[in-house]
Amino acid sequence: MPGQATTKTFWEHIANADLEELKDFCEFKDDETGYTGSYAADVDEFALALQENARKISNDYEFVENIWDAGLSGDAGEIIEEIRKRFLGFHLINNELANIAVFSLVCDYGYAGGVNSIKYLMEYDVYAARVNERAFEKPEDDDADEEDDDAEIEELDEIVAEVEEEEEETEDEEEEEEIMPAPFYLVLHWIGKDYCKSDDPKCEHCPVSDNCHYYFQN
Repeated sequence: MPGQATTKTFWEHIANADLEELKDFCEFKDDETGYTGSYAADVDEFALALQENARKISNDYEFVENIWDAGLSGDAGEIIEEIRKRFLGFHLINNELANIAVFSLVCDYGYAGGVNSIKYLMEYDVYAARVNERAFEKPEDDDADEEDDDAEIEELDEIVAEVEEEEEETEDEEEEEEIMPAPFYLVLHWIGKDYCKSDDPKCEHCPVSDNCHYYFQN
């Protein structure tokens, strides 16, 4: 890969940089973007963690891409768990950042089975899992009238048939992207964090309430 040599040189440069110069650089960038304060208590902590992480990449993985590309085996769930553990091995990478990185690799770039492996991802994010369970998984003890259920299924079948007819020339990969777009997890995460709270859900303002089993039952 042409880009590997470039990224390797970059991380080696960070790993061997003068720490004080690195602190000055991080402080300068923080003035422009404010990103340092999002991950560390101060610029000094961020610069030190950045250098330690660069050394870990250089010594343990050689190329940054090998964090999610090399030495992985097992089923999709095992691969996802291993990649997540690798991210957590870096300084200042907490559970939330590790989850976002893994979800991006799986949903955006097709690693470990792509969007078909989203069921494994739900184990790591309480926000996304809560929305998925409440909104999209039909309760087993649902006592809705069977005739209403049949009518609803019939209506859904008609909608699906119309969509399939309109998209019969669409390529499989394009159809898959329409069914499960790349930002799906991040949307669930955001909804779970801001609306679908465990104790006090804000159902009236939730963007998926019209299709939510939990909302209609409560």
